[in-house]
Amino acid sequence: MAKLGNWGSYLKFETSDRRILNFNGFKRDVKARTVNHSPIGAKPKIEFLGAELQSITFSITLNASWGISPKKIEKTLIKCVENGTVAPLVIGRRSICSKAMILELSESYNIILKGGEVYSAQIDLTMTEYR
Repeated sequence: MAKLGNWGSYLKFETSDRRILNFNGFKRDVKARTVNHSPIGAKPKIEFLGAELQSITFSITLNASWGISPKKIEKTLIKCVENGTVAPLVIGRRSICSKAMILELSESYNIILKGGEVYSAQIDLTMTEYR
């Protein structure tokens, strides 16, 4: 089994013979917080105020043939969004964000079986640093 990372105990990224749960399109935005001052007759001056909260986005593909339950993971993540759950985000052995919360979750069902069971889905997550 190869552990790829985790978001607290709520989302564990791993690959093994029995289970595959990984992510793609990982993107992190780090920005400065600034203000512009516009003196008369001169170019504007910029003032650094501090750092903005970091923003992280990625997608997860859930497939029942990979040993996971798309509906179970979906239910857990929706509950985390609605409750404002905060947890550390770790990729590999590197802490990406000591406190991260999901701001937005977008999902699409790819394969639905005859009885309405979701066999494959994609979840797009937007997280932010929590302070």
